[in-house]
Amino acid sequence: MQTYAKAQYRTATPAKYVKPSGTAPYSRLDNNAENCYNLAIGTLYPQREVITINNVKAIIFDMDGTLLDSLSVWADSDREFITGLGMDYDSKHSFAMKKMHFDSACEYLVREFSLSLTPQETGERILQIVEDHYINGVPLKDGAKEILTAAKNAGIKMCVATSNKKSLAESTLKAKGIMDYMEFVITSDEVGGGKETPEIFLKAAERLGTAPEEAVVFEDSIHAVLSAKSAGFRVVGIYDPLCPEEFAEIEKNADRTIKSFNELLKGNDCK
Repeated sequence: MQTYAKAQYRTATPAKYVKPSGTAPYSRLDNNAENCYNLAIGTLYPQREVITINNVKAIIFDMDGTLLDSLSVWADSDREFITGLGMDYDSKHSFAMKKMHFDSACEYLVREFSLSLTPQETGERILQIVEDHYINGVPLKDGAKEILTAAKNAGIKMCVATSNKKSLAESTLKAKGIMDYMEFVITSDEVGGGKETPEIFLKAAERLGTAPEEAVVFEDSIHAVLSAKSAGFRVVGIYDPLCPEEFAEIEKNADRTIKSFNELLKGNDCK
């Protein structure tokens, strides 16, 4: 149930990275956060500044598909809800709702399936199914907790910016043991729109007390990558196997792309 709006914020395709001569990785520092080589971005494109833990003041994380391996939960829960009412649900419905935030998706289900429930009642039932999946089934992405630990040790403020429901996001992050790393959770509903515009990232940066150019956004959706870039944020694009078609576009527009947080860690030093 994430929005997907292409390309009014498109940026130029970055040049291929060439590592500057004489650049050395961090040495082992007794598990200090600085063992994360270029924590936020890693190797960068040459026309952009090198971003390390020393010049990042804040990190804004998406939740679904970025910190959590959770993108299939919504489609699975919607399917479980609709089939439980004795109706057929297929991939076209999942695709349609990928463009929507939660409230809009509930309105869509009511219209599409002529439900006798209100959108609010539909949302409440789906959230009951979803919450069980989130709390009991959804894992953290590989290396996520290590990155959070390294950033916290380095004094970098962090938050989650999500299109999910706030109550669900907070309960899930608490269940996964990472809510305490975050200053707060901010949602698309709170700012009045999805991530196809950068408002949620700008509000997050304001609450973190930092300018966009001093913050890094971690995202797995192309529309969010583009909108964050349009507002001056540096962006790390995260690969999610459920959306491989988006990753090629993300690679063209993000400052860095990774398939795992482990790529940003120097060996196993960041614990």
